[in-house]
Amino acid sequence: MYHMSVPTSSSPNSVTFVNLEGGIGNQLFQYAAGLYISRNIGTDLVLNISRVLGNRHFGHCITTFDLPGVSRVDFDYNKPKIDNRLVRSFRYRNRFGNMNLKVYFEKPQQLQTAVLQMKGNRGLSGYFQTSRYLDLLANHQVSLNDLSLFNPSKEYLSLVAESEKTSPIIAHVRRGDYLSHQDRFGILSRKYYESAVASLKSENQEKEIWLFSDDFPRVRQEFRDIDFGSRIRYMEETSTMAPAEVMKLMSLGSAKVIANSTFSWWSAYLNQPGTEVIVPRPWFRQLDSDTSLLLPHWINCPAQWD
Repeated sequence: MYHMSVPTSSSPNSVTFVNLEGGIGNQLFQYAAGLYISRNIGTDLVLNISRVLGNRHFGHCITTFDLPGVSRVDFDYNKPKIDNRLVRSFRYRNRFGNMNLKVYFEKPQQLQTAVLQMKGNRGLSGYFQTSRYLDLLANHQVSLNDLSLFNPSKEYLSLVAESEKTSPIIAHVRRGDYLSHQDRFGILSRKYYESAVASLKSENQEKEIWLFSDDFPRVRQEFRDIDFGSRIRYMEETSTMAPAEVMKLMSLGSAKVIANSTFSWWSAYLNQPGTEVIVPRPWFRQLDSDTSLLLPHWINCPAQWD
């Protein structure tokens, strides 16, 4: 599952260290922030995946992608019972044998001036859910739009070939852990998906819909009599594929209707230029989201919640 090689070692005095956590959508945002900082101040980029190995996202790691700019992937796992900022700072500093290493803890929904002005070696902790670091990477001639996969499976390659022939609409329905946080995050209803598909350009509206989800039984029941039901293909065969493969597969097609999740977000970002992308607005039901999260050419559709 973890394909990243270890091409170089990192000096304790020239490192940007990113502690990856969450699913692969969150991990990609963290990687993008770390990559920007490492390029901006000229340090090696080290990704630590120990928290991914030790939580509910086990096996869901962005090292299935070929990640430009990464000097090393750190696997060491020694999660303490107490894991607050002080403990994390000590672990980062001890890991690199440098007690002067400065750890930056993200302040939610803000692009801190401190991030743009960082100098010297750094540890990063946070989610960094914004497109701004991706825009800033362009100043270093770096783009993450076309991330490639290590050793893609035959199943993935077969579906890619099929998608190239049919150019389907890609729809993503997020359920799973969102069901426990629906008052905060929001569960997008079938009405949102009906409105989103109806808002597509006429040449896309009648195409087959490839529907991706983390809970196919529930979504089959919810969408059983939806207006475009006869055109839905429930992509249950992707359930056994690596999450990075599913994300790349979702980046294909002629149009996209995404959910309010970072997995959906990155499938749209990895998209081909000129593809329609429909996004819910607001992004969350109760929580504020950074206005820089949604790209300017994406098309807003009013969010409707269950």
